[in-house]
Amino acid sequence: MLNKLLDKIKEVKYTTLDARSRLHGCMAARLHSRPMYTCESDTDEALWFFSEKNAQKIAEIRHNDQVGLGYSDPNKATCVTIASRAGIMDEHHKTK
Repeated sequence: MLNKLLDKIKEVKYTTLDARSRLHGCMAARLHSRPMYTCESDTDEALWFFSEKNAQKIAEIRHNDQVGLGYSDPNKATCVTIASRAGIMDEHHKTK
């Protein structure tokens, strides 16, 4: 099933990453969405994204690792949403 999903999105490089962060001074969370470029997935069937270390999305994921991804290719009538968990990795060899 996962391979079928990855096959559907392999040509769609841009996604919308949705993460939650707390509002200042209260316990409520808000949904924050931003476009991201999907790097090639690797053998562990993970999707990889690059970001600056001090980006707001990094703090949001550290606070709550549940994220959503949305992929769309209107030309191929493809629309995929993914609910998953994200992790922050600092691996210099992935950057190369």
